[in-house]
Amino acid sequence: MPGSKKRKAPPLFEVRDRIKEFRRVPAAELAANPANWRKHPEAQRAALRGVLEEVGIAGPLIAYHSARNGGALTLIDGHLRQEDAPSTGRRSSSTSTTVMLQWAH
Repeated sequence: MPGSKKRKAPPLFEVRDRIKEFRRVPAAELAANPANWRKHPEAQRAALRGVLEEVGIAGPLIAYHSARNGGALTLIDGHLRQEDAPSTGRRSSSTSTTVMLQWAH
């Protein structure tokens, strides 16, 4: 109706923002997560290299400072991109974008 204001529905639940910061970090400084169970066959590695060559990096690696890993910046997601950084010809020191997460204790 003209002149009437729409009311915003209340959220069904609160979504906590765990992103602490975005920054570029050398791939070599990111520790692999010892609990990572994913194994990447050569076909998947080749497919990723093809995407990186054609499209480039479109999303950040995700990591957090792990107390269990000596405070190291530890990957949650992006292990294959981090591992393959040197083989794709990318300078790892200028390409790894990392999302830092703050976990509740």
